[in-house]
Amino acid sequence: MNKWKIGVVIAGAALLALGVGLFIFGLSLGASPVVAIGRNQNGVSSKRNMISGTVDIKEFDNIKVNVASIDVEFEKGDGYRIEYSTYEDNVPVVDQKGSKLTVSQPDNNNIYILSLDFSLKNDDRQVYKIIVPDDKTRYEIEMKATSGGVSIKDLDVKGEVGITSGDIDLQNVSSEDLALLATSGDINIEGSKIDKFDFKITSGSCNIKDCSFKDYKVKMSSGEIKIDDLTCDNAYFKLTSGDIKAVFAGNEEDYAYDIDMTSGDVRIAGSKFEGDYKKNNNTGKEIKIEMTSGSADIDFK
Repeated sequence: MNKWKIGVVIAGAALLALGVGLFIFGLSLGASPVVAIGRNQNGVSSKRNMISGTVDIKEFDNIKVNVASIDVEFEKGDGYRIEYSTYEDNVPVVDQKGSKLTVSQPDNNNIYILSLDFSLKNDDRQVYKIIVPDDKTRYEIEMKATSGGVSIKDLDVKGEVGITSGDIDLQNVSSEDLALLATSGDINIEGSKIDKFDFKITSGSCNIKDCSFKDYKVKMSSGEIKIDDLTCDNAYFKLTSGDIKAVFAGNEEDYAYDIDMTSGDVRIAGSKFEGDYKKNNNTGKEIKIEMTSGSADIDFK
């Protein structure tokens, strides 16, 4: 390769590095991508505008939500309605057939590429807020989000919440059977009472506080679980790698233990164990842990 070609390659690499650097710098200042290719006919100079509105709905007890990049909030209010604050092309698509309600994000086929809006305004949070009256209805739910967050507050629900990446927040939730599925994200659960609770996450964190579960199953490839003041009959943790720090209501003698760790440390009420630890206190309640590597610290209050 002659000197001219080498010079061209070096110059190209320098320009690419400069472009990447400017892009990252722009993001750090709050710039956001605005270029779209697809059904948006406004061209590469279009800037999406935020709008707010309300969709009236009727009484329901079965809800299905499917979004790509919208936060979803499901909570009590003074009637049945959906409030939204989104970009113009993300106004919710709502379909109701009797007691079944479907809420979804429009499929507008826009693809956003690496272009920046240097107005430095990046505080546009898109949200669908589903509001129901303060009654005793138990809601069958199926909520799926590619990215964003799902929040449920002060409701009795049964079903499944799944995210690819994002956050799940449950506050004062009641359920006889609930499943949470996440590829990556942060899970926060507080003041909730759940009979059968199945939780699967590839990587992320889970924080639980002041809750009551009858049967609690967690499967996690990697991550961290923190539990404070959990009343539980049976708890099963299966982690490839990670850390568990849990405080259960009651005493050490209230539970049987079945702990299997390939490598790592286990502490039960301050006592340290390595590898396997099994103990049957004949109480009908059990804490079971299967972990390839990591640590588990179990305590009581």
